Amino acid sequence: MENPPARECLLQSVDRQLRDVKISEEISFIGRSPDTEIQDEFCSRKQVMVKADFSSRTVELEAQGINPSALNGKIMEKKKPYRAIHGDVLEVVAGKFPYKILFSPELPSVKRKIDESPEQSPAKVAKKESWTGLDGNQLYVWTASGVMSSPKIASYDIDGTIIKTKSGNVFPKNIDDWMLAYPEVPGKLKKYHGEGFKVVFFTNQAAISKKKLKIEDFVNKVKKVVGKINIPIQVFISTGKGIYRKPMIGMWRKLEEEFNDGVKIDMKESFFVGDAAGRTEAKGRKKDHSCSDRFMAINLGLTFFTPEEHFQGTRALPWARPEFDPKNIVPPKTLLEPAGTNLMADHKEIIVMVGSPGSGKSSFVQRSFQGSKYDIVNRDKLGTWQKCVTAAQSALDRGRSVVVDNTNPDIESRKRYTDLAKKVKCRCRCFVMSTTLAQSRHNITFRELTDPAHVKINDIILNSYKSKFKEPQTSEGFEEIVRVNFVPSFQNSDHEELYRMYLLEK
Repeated sequence: MENPPARECLLQSVDRQLRDVKISEEISFIGRSPDTEIQDEFCSRKQVMVKADFSSRTVELEAQGINPSALNGKIMEKKKPYRAIHGDVLEVVAGKFPYKILFSPELPSVKRKIDESPEQSPAKVAKKESWTGLDGNQLYVWTASGVMSSPKIASYDIDGTIIKTKSGNVFPKNIDDWMLAYPEVPGKLKKYHGEGFKVVFFTNQAAISKKKLKIEDFVNKVKKVVGKINIPIQVFISTGKGIYRKPMIGMWRKLEEEFNDGVKIDMKESFFVGDAAGRTEAKGRKKDHSCSDRFMAINLGLTFFTPEEHFQGTRALPWARPEFDPKNIVPPKTLLEPAGTNLMADHKEIIVMVGSPGSGKSSFVQRSFQGSKYDIVNRDKLGTWQKCVTAAQSALDRGRSVVVDNTNPDIESRKRYTDLAKKVKCRCRCFVMSTTLAQSRHNITFRELTDPAHVKINDIILNSYKSKFKEPQTSEGFEEIVRVNFVPSFQNSDHEELYRMYLLEK
């Protein structure tokens, strides 16, 4: 039995912000007009051609505007005919002005299909504004109403890229101390939104975890910024350290996995814009405060632009490459130098390790000497250097060899063990980690990300080691100075992938 024809077709405003529009079996147009109350200049007067067919209960649609339209969340090709049915959602401009197509009288069977069938689900458009905290509020995601999932992502940092302070201060005086950083910002973002890009902001806001900024205040600020630009935008807010803080890619991964409605992102079409680009000092401008934005883009394989390049078309400026580049790690030819050096001696000895925190010193000692004829002496476990010396002498008295797994940066700290070697008449070698301080910083950050239980090490400790360090010499009483090359080992492939990313902000 055929379904009875419809008597009426209505375009019902989904967000109830616009007038509902009746359409007939004659060709008409939906766009910027008094009938719809749409005033946005990005919407053409004849944005979409519409024509109802009451007998088949379908609507013929054809996108004709300068900016794209969408049907059920998918961009419509211009001048290509589409056929919509009861319950489908037309976005007059992609991501904006959603209308649901309704025929009356409604058929009960059609209503059930719409309620039950995934194929008939409405467009993947955020109907309501929302925000949520994740992972113990390490990350917040705010989504404006009208945000639409897309394979193309136009992503931006906020401070120094989208906005700057009105006061001219580096940091805002209050929550209202902001203005758009460039006059081109609204037009540029509207252009990409109109081309079917999803516009996303990624921002580091550590002041939130430090209780210097309330998340509610910052979200209200974000709303005002987005309102000024006047397009739907999704905002990811990292509140502290860890996997969500740029240059780490945790925020982007959340976008991919949970906040793009399962739509696979096209990394070649997408891009990221940020002012933390590692640019060196030049005439008329200071050097960048960090390189976290550029590094995040490199970690992801995203095309990167500075705000000046993106908004104003300026040429790219030089930027400072990091001292340690995790993308270009060359494995050492040998673990120990000089090549051919014996790891263990065939006689009783003391090995004095020298290396900064994060140099891989303790990992090397554990892998090489744990369970061997060498006792490992470590101040972190024993508490004082005096206890370390006592433990070393006790092991030597029992005929054991000893590895002193302490940082031992200066002559004074090493002399305790060369003196002990002379006292008990055994030999003493010095093993020096070849790891640079830059790589040690990288290693420390990697360890904090993969092993949160490990003791935190800050720059004060590293700088203290650097200030005390004196290159070991055989004249101190060492039989030999051996260089130990850093060779990372990983629990799994994910850890190795993480290690080869930029983890430091500069």
